[in-house]
Amino acid sequence: MFACSLYVGVVVRVMLPRSDEGTFLIGAMRIAHGEVFGRDFVEAMGPGTFYWLALFYKAFGTTALGSRVCLFVSWITTAALKESEIPSEPPSFG
Repeated sequence: MFACSLYVGVVVRVMLPRSDEGTFLIGAMRIAHGEVFGRDFVEAMGPGTFYWLALFYKAFGTTALGSRVCLFVSWITTAALKESEIPSEPPSFG
């Protein structure tokens, strides 16, 4: 978990030139301000990501902090869930 936190701290500062980050940020901002996905705007992506990020925008405001906290929580949660899937003992085949 600590290693994941360090990795996120470094990677979060780098924006990829051709990422969809702007689309997600604007869509989440629209939802946080009361618009509804599918009625007020439509994107090629599903609505889950927009609503997940909008939840953090409601808690932290529509700022870079809100989006970075969302990214951090998502990565830590994913790492924890992935770690819980790893068996503690190797499977026996005999």
